[in-house]
Amino acid sequence: MYGRSPLGWTARKQDITTLSSTEAKYIALGVGAQDAMWFGKILEFLKYRSTVPRVWTDNHGASTLAYNPDFHKRTKHIRWRHHFARECVEEGDITVHWVPGDENPADMLTKPVTGKKLAALKVLAGMRMTTAKE
Repeated sequence: MYGRSPLGWTARKQDITTLSSTEAKYIALGVGAQDAMWFGKILEFLKYRSTVPRVWTDNHGASTLAYNPDFHKRTKHIRWRHHFARECVEEGDITVHWVPGDENPADMLTKPVTGKKLAALKVLAGMRMTTAKE
């Protein structure tokens, strides 16, 4: 997100098998960190970057794992190549933030939602209805 506008979004099947939802979300967090770094470099080149990019996740375990290298009793099986997000956090290149699932605007693109929930998520994403005159 840049301000209230999303810069990028993607959904795809992971090419590896994970043992938990935390591991799957942590690997996805690493992909998000790569995208945030890429967008950050573009904004920096265009002289727009003023803050450290934020990466959001709705999995509390994944956000904790990004900040806490000692949290490995149940995650020691995660391959080192998947710890990119943690390295970016340690170097101050990104920050990771947890967002509660019911406040996650990405859910309208990845999960079935009711009309009421869709309307609320659109507001959270900064979307609004426009008329032909606008």
